[in-house]
Amino acid sequence: MIAAAVLTKEEIVLEGCPKISDVEDMAEIVRSLGGTVWWERNALHLNCEKIEKSRVEGALSKRLRASLLFLGSLLARTGEAYLAGAGGCRSRCGSRRGLRLAARVAGPAEGARMSADAMLEPLGNVAYVHDGTTEGLLSAIFQAYALHEQPEDFSSKAGLQPRLGQSVRYIETDAALASRVKAGIVRKAGRDAWDAVLHASLSDDPSAGVAVYRFVRHVMARPPAANAGLIRNMAHPIAGPVARLDRSVMNERHLMMQFLRFEHFENGIWFAKCNPKATVVPLLMGWFASRFNTERFVIYDEVHQVAGIYDGANWYIVQTDDVHLPQHSDEEAATQAAWKGFYDAMTISARYHPELRRQFIPKRLWRNIVELHDEAAAGSAKSALPAAAMPSGRRL
Repeated sequence: MIAAAVLTKEEIVLEGCPKISDVEDMAEIVRSLGGTVWWERNALHLNCEKIEKSRVEGALSKRLRASLLFLGSLLARTGEAYLAGAGGCRSRCGSRRGLRLAARVAGPAEGARMSADAMLEPLGNVAYVHDGTTEGLLSAIFQAYALHEQPEDFSSKAGLQPRLGQSVRYIETDAALASRVKAGIVRKAGRDAWDAVLHASLSDDPSAGVAVYRFVRHVMARPPAANAGLIRNMAHPIAGPVARLDRSVMNERHLMMQFLRFEHFENGIWFAKCNPKATVVPLLMGWFASRFNTERFVIYDEVHQVAGIYDGANWYIVQTDDVHLPQHSDEEAATQAAWKGFYDAMTISARYHPELRRQFIPKRLWRNIVELHDEAAAGSAKSALPAAAMPSGRRL
C-alpha cells in the first residue's frame, strides 16, 4: 500500500499501520523520492504530490525486498523507473527481468532502468501467454518478432505451466496484428498453409502454439516458391507437426458433424451440445448455417465453453459458461422417442461389436447423443461399482 501511494497526488492515510522496520524503510524510500510521510498515533500519512524522481537509491532499496514494488508505481507516475537492486536476494535478483512491468530488475552491482515508451529487452527462457484464441496466438507470434525473442512455449492462460526458471510474458490480443500475420502466411505459403495454421491453433494439444510459431518463422524466412506444397509434407520436421494437428482438428470437426444432436425448445431455438477435443465450433457454424439457413440454432461446446449462435441470417461466436435453456417444445419428447425407437429397431444383435462401435463413435460423445443416453448412463453406473461387483460377460 505504501508503494501504491506513489500513484496518486492525494493524501493517503493507512489506519492501524504497524511501526516496524520494513514500514519505516518503505516510508524512507517515499521521502527520498520527494514525498512527505508522518505518523499520527497508529495512522501513517503519505503525501506524494511533489514526487518527480524515478530513482530508488541502492542504500535504501537494498534494505528490503519489497522495494521492488516501487518499480510499477514509478513507471506509471513518471514514465520510467530505476532500482539499484532489491534486498534479500543478492544472488538471484539479477535473473528477475521484465516480467509484467516492462521492466528489468538488475543485480546489486548494476542498476535496472526501464521506460514506458521502450520495449523490453529480449528474454531467453520465456513463455508467451495469450487468451487461447487464434487471434491471441497470432498476436503473440507478432510480438515475438517485434521483441526479437524466440519463446520456448506458447500457451493459453488456462494451460500455463512455466518451466523452472522461465520468464512469462503476457500478450494482449490485437486483431490488427493478427491480420498482418495471417496476410504474411498467405503471401508466403498460400491459402492451404493458412487453413492448416488456423486449424492447428484450435487444437487442445499443448504443443500446438510452438508448432505454429516454428512453422510461421520457417515459411517467412523462405521465398514463396520454396514453400509451395510444404504443408502437405507430413514428414517435414517443421511443417509435419502443423499438418498432423490440422488433420486431428478436422477429424474432430467431422465427428461433430456426424454426431451432433439438436433439441427443439419452445422459443423455436434448436440447441446442440458437444464435447470435442478441439475448439471446432467456429469450423462447424458455416456448414450448419448453410444447411439450416432458415432455422435459429445454437451449438455449445461444454469443454471449451464456446457457443456458436446463428440468428437466421448471421452466425457469431460467444465465450460463456452460463447457459440457461427454456422448456423443450411440445413435440421434442415424441421426436426423441421415435428416433430412439428407430435406432433400436435397426440394431442387429447378432452383429453387435462394441469395440468397433467405440472406434466409430467415441464413448466420450455418448452422453450428448440421444440414442445412446441410456447406455452412457449405464456405463457411468457400472464404472462407479467396485471391481468385484462388475458383471461378467459382454462389456460396453
